[in-house]
Amino acid sequence: MNILKELTLEAKKAQLAGNYSLALNLYQQAYNKFPNSISAEHNLAAILGDLHRFTESYQHALNALRKGEGASATWLVYARALMGLQLYNEAAYAYQRSVLRNPESYDAHREYAQLLWMMTNDLEKSLELLNTVLQQGEVAALVLLKAQIFEYAGELQRSQQLLHNAAEKWPVVQVFQALSYVSMRIGSTDIALKSIKRALEISPAAFFVRVTASYVYASAGDGEAALLHACEAERIEPRNQEALACKATSLRLLYKTTGDNTYFEKYKSLCDYNRYLAKIPVDVPVGWDTREAFFADLAHELKRLHPFKTHPFGQSVRAGSQLPNLLSLNNPLVNTFRDAIEGPINRYLSTLGNDENPLAKYNSGAWECSGIWSVWLSPGGYHENHIHPQGWLSSACYIELPDVIADENERAGWLKLGQPMFPTQPELDIEHWVKPEVGHLVLFPSYMWHGTSVFKGNKPRLSIALDIVPK
Repeated sequence: MNILKELTLEAKKAQLAGNYSLALNLYQQAYNKFPNSISAEHNLAAILGDLHRFTESYQHALNALRKGEGASATWLVYARALMGLQLYNEAAYAYQRSVLRNPESYDAHREYAQLLWMMTNDLEKSLELLNTVLQQGEVAALVLLKAQIFEYAGELQRSQQLLHNAAEKWPVVQVFQALSYVSMRIGSTDIALKSIKRALEISPAAFFVRVTASYVYASAGDGEAALLHACEAERIEPRNQEALACKATSLRLLYKTTGDNTYFEKYKSLCDYNRYLAKIPVDVPVGWDTREAFFADLAHELKRLHPFKTHPFGQSVRAGSQLPNLLSLNNPLVNTFRDAIEGPINRYLSTLGNDENPLAKYNSGAWECSGIWSVWLSPGGYHENHIHPQGWLSSACYIELPDVIADENERAGWLKLGQPMFPTQPELDIEHWVKPEVGHLVLFPSYMWHGTSVFKGNKPRLSIALDIVPK
């Protein structure tokens, strides 16, 4: 094996293990030793993009493209770097080039369609390129993507019909799982159960199948089966927050249907709002006299940065836009915000403690942001109920709020917790409300179901959300 292949193989192993610093070091070594290699430069660009170092990723991807004809994968890395740099028209062109080089590229199609959707809020326009490729010949992965895009755009019936047809043509686990999930969302319980049973027959050890099975059985009112699949999902991926969300939902459902306090105590160990939820004022940054003055400046800056007309795929935002990767912007006000929340988070963790509880047992006192983004909801906007699978602690910080927030009877635009995103039998309603306040950080476990209520008026609701993971 030559040196370049050896370094690349070791870097990929490190990346798969989650050791991105080692992977970056190895890819950098490979590039330094073989500066004329297209693959070495491509790999370095890709890992830099994964680390949100978009300026460097952009330059190396551009160099790799200049060295050769430009592979689909390199155009894709280049497009992602342009997205990170907020050069959206240039990114759209790069995505098109990636698809031209590989018309069956799921990732390039998905990200290009998402960009068009966010920029235009036009579903049919976002599907134009995908439809053109599918007219040349259907591919299972791209048909599945189209169904997912229908789902993300709220067209659940169209998604179900497409998946139903796909299941007859391609009886594979991904199609059965997706059909089961969408059918559950719209109350087609019989189809959901039939489809998830097929998925379980094909891939009983797949995490995403077990999670969907737990949701489907909860929606059908079978708490015992829902809990069984939740526990199996937790066994497969114990750190994935979606497994804990399934488990909590199943336990609450079982308590409600049986009245057995054992289930309630187990549920409360996961969803004790008195212990795990906190609303904390953010520290006043140096250079500002008051918290209100800083957040007024931050609101003005975030509004300038928000570019999109609607939400990204697979996110909870409705009637609003989302600005991802805030820290990668290297914006002074955003960086100041990151510093200002450090104290409140540290104080929360010191109160949380460390014991055998599913949340607290990972608390070492040290943490890092695994994601931080801003959401700008227009009047009529809201967040669907959701959880954050790859988080540990999640948070919302309120930057600017509409006047209707003050009405404690209506609770418009408030944070709600406890209600799943899917219907259950019997229904599991909202358990806890939090009134947003400008300059305050709300912290809670990432596996807790949370969303927001719809609000009206003529003012937006602007927030920053983040996920925190233990170091």
